[in-house]
Amino acid sequence: MEDNSVLNEDSNLEHVEGQPRRSMSQPVLNVEGDKRTSSTSATQQQVLSGAFSSADVRSIPIIQTWEENKALKTKITILRGELQMYQRRYSEAKEASQKRVKEVMDDYVDLKLGQENVQEKMEQYKLMEEDLLAMQSRIETSEDNFARQMKEFEAQKHAMEERIKELELSATDANNTTVGSFRGTLDDILKKNDPDFTLTSGYEERKINDLEAKLLSEIDKVAELEDHIQQLRQELDDQSARLADSENVRAQLEAATGQGILGAAGNAMVPNSTFMIGNGRESQTRDQLNYIDDLETKLADAKKENDKARQALVEYMNKCSKLEHEIRTMVKNSTFDSSSMLLGGQTSDELKIQIGKVNGELNVLRAENRELRIRCDQLTGGDGNLSISLGQSRLMAGIATNDVDSIGQGNETGGTSMRILPRESQLDDLEESKLPLMDTSSAVRNQQQFASMWEDFESVKDSLQNNHNDTLEGSFNSSMPPPGRDATQSFLSQKSFKNSPIVMQKPKSLHLHLKSHQSEGAGEQIQNNSFSTKTASPHVSQSHIPILHDMQQILDSSAMFLEGQHDVAVNVEQMQEKMSQIREALARLFERLKSSAALFEEILERMGSSDPNADKIKKMKLAFETSINDKLNVSAILEAAEKDLHNMSLNFSILEKSIVSQAAEASRRFTIAPDAEDVASSSLLNASYSPLFKFTSNSDIVEKLQNEVSELKNELEMARTRDMRSPLNGSSGRLSDVQINTNRMFEDLEVSEATLQKAKEENSTLKSQFAELEANLHQVNSKLGEVRCELNEALARVDGEQETRVKAENALEEARQLISSLKHEENELKKTITDMGMRLNEAKKSDEFLKSELSTALEEEKKSQNLADELSEELNGWRMRTKEAENKVEHASSEKSEMLERIVHLETEMEKLSTSEIAADYCSTKMTERKKEIELAKYREDFENAAIVGLERISKEISELTKKTLKAKIIPSNISSIQLVCDELCRRLSREREQQHEYAKVMRDVNEKIEKLQLEKDALEHELKMMSSNNENVPPVGTSVSGMPTKTSNQKCAQPHYTSPTRQLLHESTMAVDAIVQKLKKTHNMSGMGPELKETIGNVINESRVLRDFLHQKLILFKGIDMSNWKNETVDQLITDLGQLHQDNLMLEEQIKKYKKELKLTKSAIPTLGVEFQDRIKTEIGKIATDMGGAVKEIRKK
Repeated sequence: MEDNSVLNEDSNLEHVEGQPRRSMSQPVLNVEGDKRTSSTSATQQQVLSGAFSSADVRSIPIIQTWEENKALKTKITILRGELQMYQRRYSEAKEASQKRVKEVMDDYVDLKLGQENVQEKMEQYKLMEEDLLAMQSRIETSEDNFARQMKEFEAQKHAMEERIKELELSATDANNTTVGSFRGTLDDILKKNDPDFTLTSGYEERKINDLEAKLLSEIDKVAELEDHIQQLRQELDDQSARLADSENVRAQLEAATGQGILGAAGNAMVPNSTFMIGNGRESQTRDQLNYIDDLETKLADAKKENDKARQALVEYMNKCSKLEHEIRTMVKNSTFDSSSMLLGGQTSDELKIQIGKVNGELNVLRAENRELRIRCDQLTGGDGNLSISLGQSRLMAGIATNDVDSIGQGNETGGTSMRILPRESQLDDLEESKLPLMDTSSAVRNQQQFASMWEDFESVKDSLQNNHNDTLEGSFNSSMPPPGRDATQSFLSQKSFKNSPIVMQKPKSLHLHLKSHQSEGAGEQIQNNSFSTKTASPHVSQSHIPILHDMQQILDSSAMFLEGQHDVAVNVEQMQEKMSQIREALARLFERLKSSAALFEEILERMGSSDPNADKIKKMKLAFETSINDKLNVSAILEAAEKDLHNMSLNFSILEKSIVSQAAEASRRFTIAPDAEDVASSSLLNASYSPLFKFTSNSDIVEKLQNEVSELKNELEMARTRDMRSPLNGSSGRLSDVQINTNRMFEDLEVSEATLQKAKEENSTLKSQFAELEANLHQVNSKLGEVRCELNEALARVDGEQETRVKAENALEEARQLISSLKHEENELKKTITDMGMRLNEAKKSDEFLKSELSTALEEEKKSQNLADELSEELNGWRMRTKEAENKVEHASSEKSEMLERIVHLETEMEKLSTSEIAADYCSTKMTERKKEIELAKYREDFENAAIVGLERISKEISELTKKTLKAKIIPSNISSIQLVCDELCRRLSREREQQHEYAKVMRDVNEKIEKLQLEKDALEHELKMMSSNNENVPPVGTSVSGMPTKTSNQKCAQPHYTSPTRQLLHESTMAVDAIVQKLKKTHNMSGMGPELKETIGNVINESRVLRDFLHQKLILFKGIDMSNWKNETVDQLITDLGQLHQDNLMLEEQIKKYKKELKLTKSAIPTLGVEFQDRIKTEIGKIATDMGGAVKEIRKK
């Protein structure tokens, strides 16, 4: 059940308030008034019914005047409500216009920041573009150098090969004299020490010669490579110097175009042209030139837009300076006297306060303008120092440079001193700029409001100076002093009455003032701020003292009633705030219910329709949906309650204002006096409630009232005679009673005259008040027309601002698109840079590889030089020795050379044979491996085909056996399909095996039962034969007739009855279900079970118990059957019944299997459901509890 106590509390508010109000134009002003209206209706009914009391007859005109006064009061309240409504609309329109201006300014600042970001990104893009161009040029130069180096390396290689050949030719001796003698000497020397020496040293000598040639060639290569490296370094230095020069020239050209130095040259040049610096034909292509031209056009467009934005800023700041100049002149010229005139419910002090607020707002705007000027100066290229820029630039054309410090001090301290030096030429320039970048409607509206109020003040002042008073000798001064403190406080109800309650000061008792004035004497003058000092204050007459006392009581009671009414209004506002809190809390709760409903839907989908908890969850879902639908009704009720509370607060405010105005009107009546006492009483009343009005003579009013009283007397006499004619004609005996009544009526007439006079006075005052309110309403309507004009102008300005905003948004979108395109291009450039970096890395790797080769060559060169030195030393020694042995070796040199040639030829042939043998071995191994792979592939294909054929045959046989086609099909190239088919076949085979096992059990049971039945049949046949044999031995008829039936009955009782298989089946089924129940109980009591699983097992236990009870009841019913009347059927009939029962048993077994499968599914689904959703359900319940607790805390705060 939901707790609707809060809603019941809200619904009881109507009973507390009383009768419902029909409209805002009929406020319930007073509970006593309702009693009076009821009393007046009752008196009218008594008059109509014939109860002719003298008091009721004489009170009829008073009632009419009271009703007229009531109607006038209702009209006054209606007019005041309309006035408040129009004031509220004006304030709302003013706030809306100010909000729009702020939004436009925020958008403008965002645009400026976005423009700065775009400029920064454009500069970054330019730098990246320059870096990219430099990298491209470097990469191209490096690629060219690399290609040239490769060509040079190839040429050097070719030259080295030719030189090696030439050296080999030059090194070989045709006659072989030196080499032969050298070899002979070596052989001889070695042969002395080694007797087994053979002529094989010529091959080693050839190796030495080859090494020497290679050493010389490597030395030459190293020298050439060093020369080439020096040349490449020189070229790289020259190219880097050229690139640095070209980048400096380009930067200078761009700086010149940005500063406008090359304006004339740029106009003369062709647009979309590109500067060609250096050797452009080698480093740049046509695509790069077109790309650079597009970038230059975009840069030119961005510069144009930047110039437009700067011009717009300049025009905007010019307009701001012009407005400040006008406001300064207005403030300087607006010198007015502190008078006590009431202009639209505001005194001069209040006007000064409002002007101070306007000046404060202007100071804030001035500070913002100063910040904007600094920002503009920075955007235009300045340093942001206003001391220099404000005096030189045309943005602050109206402010002198000497006054900047005073401006800053005024802005810091909140002062209003800023000297503006207007110049005619600069004002003309300011009038030419017409770009509305900032909405100045608030300042203009304040200016217009101040001007209209100043005109009203001057007009009222002139009218008061021209108007001459008839009764008083003096007149008001041109500059009136301000009113008293109490008067201003009593009429501050029109200024924010709801937020700040009025402190009603209790006025002094009037009789004390009268006594003090009587004791002072006639020569003293009453010091009152509301009168001029020329008029003397007369004394108070004794006849007006009770009226003054009544007036004092009325004012005191109205003050007390105001305090209570204000407390009630505060309570209503608190209730309204609490209603909003209740509404927010209910919204949060309903949203939480939505999320919990979604959670229950997921649980229902997971559990399925077979679960017993599904129906409960569906019911909960329906309950959630109904509660969510009820949310709309509850929210509507809360909205209506909030509206009613808002209307109550408005009615309370209207009531307070009406009471204050009545108190003011009551005090006003006593300021109009014809004699000295009234003047004195008015001076006393003005001490506490004195609104300042114009004095007029009161004698004409008194005469009019006396005439009205005489007319009312005549009307009363005529009505009395007219009403009393009918009873006098009918009954002459009542004349004495009528005379008594007339005497009483004449006695009461004097009393009614005083009340009538008071009512007439009230009527006259109300009429005058109504006329004044109508005049005020006329003024308000005129002001409303002006306000509407201002609003239309503000709307037009707002439309213009919206258009500018739309333009700015379009510009922003274009800038964003430009930025996105630039980002895309930047990404492409980054990709190209990464590609170039990869190429550079490859080139660096190749350079490093070459350097490593050079280093290895240098190391080998050093080693070869060392070896050459050692060999040269050894050769010198050997040459000395060989000279001695040359003669001995000459004759054997020819033989040695031939043998050496043969050996070399044989070695080459051996090498060729070894390589051919290695290749043959490799090919043979490859061939064997390939043959094995082919055989394996064939074996696999045959095996797969045989397996697929076998699987197809097995699947066909199984489908024929089960009479069901397989869902999965075999795809030869897909292993997963074969696995699926195998799984399905296994499943089918396991199923068939289980069914065959079950069939075997059933057939075994059937065979056993058939055997039992056959045995029983044999027994029955034997018994029948025995009975037939006994019947043959029956005694004749007539003898022992009475004893025969006893024997037959005993025989029947002795025969065994037929045991029904249905009874046995019921017994076995009940026992089986009981065993299931016991097993489920054991599983239910096991430890480690989840709560949801326990619930499901409990439900299954209950259902199985119901099934057990049902079977047990059927068994009891079957036991109650009389077995004596059981029909002994034949064996064939029993077999057919057994077959039917067997079929029924199979159907029941299938159903039990289905139930078991569903139970397994629920068991498998419920634990996963609990594991997945347990935490979510806990968190959901916790969130609901926290939301409800938070809502209750918020509601109980106040």
